[in-house]
Amino acid sequence: MDPQIARLLQEIVTWEPRTGVSGRGQPTYGTAKTLNCYPVSKVQMVRNVKGEEVVSMCVLYFEGNTDSLGIKLEDRITLADGRRPPTIAIQSFMNEQGNYEVVEVYL
Repeated sequence: MDPQIARLLQEIVTWEPRTGVSGRGQPTYGTAKTLNCYPVSKVQMVRNVKGEEVVSMCVLYFEGNTDSLGIKLEDRITLADGRRPPTIAIQSFMNEQGNYEVVEVYL
């Protein structure tokens, strides 16, 4: 990743991968990891996994690494202020060498 972009990734969020469902029907999550990102509060329309247009209030930009590429829609992300908005969409972008450069997570 470009060093200038990497310097922007100063916000820390907590990511917990969903592991299943409890006996009471509640989602269960694995071990929490902290990830650095660049959050942008921006109201925009995005398409969810069903193809519906929904409003996203925030985009998190992550370096394209093993952890960020593992983020799934059903996982839980806790923002620095403690909020846990639902994940609407995820996009990954490659550089010219075919390596993942950036992962965008729309909340």
